Amino acid sequence: MFVANIPEKADIVVSVVKFPSDIDLYQAQKGIDNAKYALKDGGILILVAKCRMGVGDESFVNLL
Repeated sequence: MFVANIPEKADIVVSVVKFPSDIDLYQAQKGIDNAKYALKDGGILILVAKCRMGVGDESFVNLL
């Protein structure tokens, strides 16, 4: 587990997901799940991930 202490939550958070978790959106969403803890309510979260295999499995697409 990796934890970064921050003095306060931010208005804007940029989450950069690297290989191999950036293979598709299904895997890259881990970057959303973790970054949301640093984000103020109503803030903006920017996800940066290649997602070279697209969104992911059809069941994930249907869930979205």
